[in-house]
Amino acid sequence: MKPFVTWMLAIVVLSLTLPGFADEDKGEAAPPAAKATPTMTTTAPVVDWIVGFMSRHAPPGRTTYYVEAQETKEEAEKRYRSIAEDLVEVVYDPKNKPLFGGSKGRSRTISVMLGIMLYESGFGRNVDYGVGKFARGDNGRSWCLMQMNVGKGRAWKDAGGWNIKHDRPWRYGDKAEDIVVGASGPEMVKDRRKCFTEGLRLIRISFRSCRSYPLKERLRVYASGSCKYGAKGSRIRMSAAIKFFDNSREERKSFVDAEVIKLVGVQIEKKKKAEAIAAAKKAKEEAKDKRVAKKEDDKAEK
Repeated sequence: MKPFVTWMLAIVVLSLTLPGFADEDKGEAAPPAAKATPTMTTTAPVVDWIVGFMSRHAPPGRTTYYVEAQETKEEAEKRYRSIAEDLVEVVYDPKNKPLFGGSKGRSRTISVMLGIMLYESGFGRNVDYGVGKFARGDNGRSWCLMQMNVGKGRAWKDAGGWNIKHDRPWRYGDKAEDIVVGASGPEMVKDRRKCFTEGLRLIRISFRSCRSYPLKERLRVYASGSCKYGAKGSRIRMSAAIKFFDNSREERKSFVDAEVIKLVGVQIEKKKKAEAIAAAKKAKEEAKDKRVAKKEDDKAEK
């Protein structure tokens, strides 16, 4: 993926409300099996669907000449599942906008992200964990499975930041409290969800900026940094995404986007509460330690 600086400043004023791509949704009414699917209790079906794509294109335990990429079949299968779970949490987060509208908009969005990761990183262990000299592309500037080209900076710093309230790049007049500069490369490697979050934002910009091009060429900005270039790279990634989505209709009958969104929303809230409880407990323990230390200091002074 090409550097952000060459194109971000020119497009930050664009609206990111993406069209529904109705032409892509024709004939995609929910099949009877999907309508009859009972209320879901787990995200396992969609996770299995994602793992299926990775396993077919990058078989777990496959031979690799990169030492840092080597892993057993069992290790790869466990890592793939973890990748899928993180991807589901990001794309099905109700606060994150998908690339497409419609009842299958989020699963279609995941297909695009998988197509990108396949050609950007091949789901390699070394790229995923950021280890070894072959973990980062573009002369060491691109990070994580989506190879986000941020160098030593942060995802949206050069663009003025990202408005988390309206889920779009910075615009003149935005409130400072609504703006974040995005994750750094090391942060995206440490937490895949940040990698996927920043990657999804960039894909949306690419789709919006290149909306006059055919669907398969809307990743031009992601692939090259400009809608003028990157046609081949975009077509390769989008072709893999579209083929996977179209050929996995039977697998997709096992889950419904609307149900997955609900599940992920509940999971996120539970995680927030757990983190808040953990933070409160830690603060309490630290306060206790300070009191104990103070008492010991007071005794020592006497």
